[in-house]
Amino acid sequence: GVANGKIVDIGEAGAPDVERLIELAPDAIITSPLSNAPYGRVEKTGIPQIKCVDYMEPTPLGRAEWIRFQALFFGKEESADSLFWQTVKAYEEIKALTQQVKKRPSIVTEKKYGAVWYLPGGKSYMAHFLEDAGATVGKEIDQQVGSVGWPFETVFEKYGDADFWLIKYNRPRDMSYEDLKKEYAPYSKFAAYKNRRIYTCNTAEVSYYEEVPVHPDYLLKDLVAIFHPELLPEHQLRYYKAMEN
Repeated sequence: GVANGKIVDIGEAGAPDVERLIELAPDAIITSPLSNAPYGRVEKTGIPQIKCVDYMEPTPLGRAEWIRFQALFFGKEESADSLFWQTVKAYEEIKALTQQVKKRPSIVTEKKYGAVWYLPGGKSYMAHFLEDAGATVGKEIDQQVGSVGWPFETVFEKYGDADFWLIKYNRPRDMSYEDLKKEYAPYSKFAAYKNRRIYTCNTAEVSYYEEVPVHPDYLLKDLVAIFHPELLPEHQLRYYKAMEN
C-alpha cells in the first residue's frame, strides 16, 4: 500500500508530479483520455501511455470486459477470461429473472448539483442496469449515451411520481429523509419521498466504485431485489439500503 511504498502518490490525474514520475521510470502509464486532460508534459517524458477508455462503454458487461485487456499486461489472460465469463453468466441469469415482470417501476436517480440535476440518458450505462433490473428509465424522453442535465422543475415534472429514488453519496453518516428535506425542501414533494421508497448508497462505507465496473452482477442483484423483492427474497443488499426515517 501507500504506507510501505508499493503505491506511490504522483498527484492528481490532471496535474501529475512529472518529476516523480520520471524518477519511478515505469514501463508504461495507464491513463484515461478525458477531454481537456493536460497530459502534454507526461507525453514529453517518452514513457508509453496506455489509454484506457472503459468508462466510455455504455453497457455493464462491455465495461466489465476491460478486465481482459488489462490482464494482458500481467500475463493473466486465462484468469481474466474465466472471471469475465463467470460474471457474464451471473449477470445474464439475474437479468433473465426480470424479463417477464408485469410491472416495471419508474426510477429517478441522484440529486441536483447546484442548479442542474443529472440523470442517465436512455442508452447510458446506468439506464442499461435499470432496464435489466426490470425498471423503466423514461427512454421515450431521450436516447443519449451519457447523462442529461435538467433544472429541478423539469425533473420534478417528469419524475415526480417515480416509484423509486436511488441516491449515491459519500459522507460519514447515512442520510435520512429529514436530512434530504433540510438540504432542499422541494425534494419532499417526490412520490418516492412520501412513500418512503428511497434507497441510498454511501460510497464511504461500501466498495461501489471499486467493484461494480468488474462485477456488474453485484449491482444488478441489488437493483432487482429493490424493484422486485419477490424475485430474490433471500438477497442481502450489498450497496444500497433503505433510507433512514
